[in-house]
Amino acid sequence: PDCPDCTDGPDTPDEVSDITTVKTNGTNTYVPGTTVPYTITVTNNGPSAASSVTVADTAPVGTTISSWTAVVTTGTATLANASGTGDFSEVITNMSNGAVVTYTVNVDVPADFTGGLTNTVVVTNPEDPTPDCPECTDGPDTPDEVSDITTVKTNNTTTYVPGTTVPYTITVTNNGPSVASSV
Repeated sequence: PDCPDCTDGPDTPDEVSDITTVKTNGTNTYVPGTTVPYTITVTNNGPSAASSVTVADTAPVGTTISSWTAVVTTGTATLANASGTGDFSEVITNMSNGAVVTYTVNVDVPADFTGGLTNTVVVTNPEDPTPDCPECTDGPDTPDEVSDITTVKTNNTTTYVPGTTVPYTITVTNNGPSVASSV
């Protein structure tokens, strides 16, 4: 041999993953006073496994995340937590090539919430320097106010005297879920 003491290596593997994220609630409107479910789908398109994918979701201002779940729907991955409440920042580890993790995030919107509802998820991964949709946003969705108004008129009596005033009570109730305006 020309170089009996020559060696090449050790080579370090170049881990490369291609993370794709989609976030949607499936509609362009929301009803104040209800829970709006969002779906976040995180996919590793490979070619390597992803060692550390961070998924962070913060409730839109004026709302709260009442619950969230995470499920490995395709391939293999390790989830730090499979469910929780409130804003979250979770790490997916050992996410195989082709793996899909689906989050369901339930956002409680107060009855008096107005304006556009926008929710953003931030997804990062050191093996993917240019991730597809690193800050995926759904919205702004417009409010579709729904209220259920009932009216009851009573006088709390079964008899009356002709020529006298009979008092009536009128009760108007909004059974929601939204705040009723212009009633």
